[in-house]
Amino acid sequence: MREKIFITIGVLLLMLNFGNNGYSQTNKKGSQKTVQKQKEDMAKMIQDMNNSERKYYEEQLKNLSREERAELNKIKEILAKDKKNPKNHMKLIYFYNKIRNAGMYKAALEDLIRNVPDYPDGYSYMAMKLMGEIKYNEAFAYAEAAIKAYERADIKKYPEITPAIKENGIANLYIIEILMYSESSMEQEAINLYLQKKDIIKKHKSGEDILKRLREENEELKSKNPKQYNINKENLK
Repeated sequence: MREKIFITIGVLLLMLNFGNNGYSQTNKKGSQKTVQKQKEDMAKMIQDMNNSERKYYEEQLKNLSREERAELNKIKEILAKDKKNPKNHMKLIYFYNKIRNAGMYKAALEDLIRNVPDYPDGYSYMAMKLMGEIKYNEAFAYAEAAIKAYERADIKKYPEITPAIKENGIANLYIIEILMYSESSMEQEAINLYLQKKDIIKKHKSGEDILKRLREENEELKSKNPKQYNINKENLK
């Protein structure tokens, strides 16, 4: 069923693209209202398919054990009483991750971001999820949002975000961005970001591993761009 949903969405997107280009060009004298109506109808169809995908993941919840069902109901009951408490959202996020329900996990992250927009975990977890799906552009945007949320985090409001947690969280997000640059064959961008943020990245437990990786990637520039290679080699000491 899931495969069928994704295939249908792909077909709809192709049809929408044709409607934007082919129809409007071959029927220039046609009603613009008709063209707009077609776009709106197609967008609604795509949204309906996205809703169908969510229903698919909701259906999976019917397979929960009695203990898991009780746990989920208890978490939802607590969350319903206070949707502004990020800890309540995180309990639901951890639960969906535990039962490996990707769709509901994503929905729970979206709910956290919507209800507690100044809390960094919603953005950072979403960035990691999208990175795992190789959706680097979207993941990068969430990583940047998470960094800003960490920088602006009110410790009095969220005492769990200690200075050490904040620093480690930001460093981790910069490392994620560096890895996405590397995986996108944008080695110089990865190196540049590391050099800009090396003071905080060096303190992270993976700091040495990232530096080692970037040194290895810089070797690929030796024949392509000797001048830049030498500059990077000096900077990455």
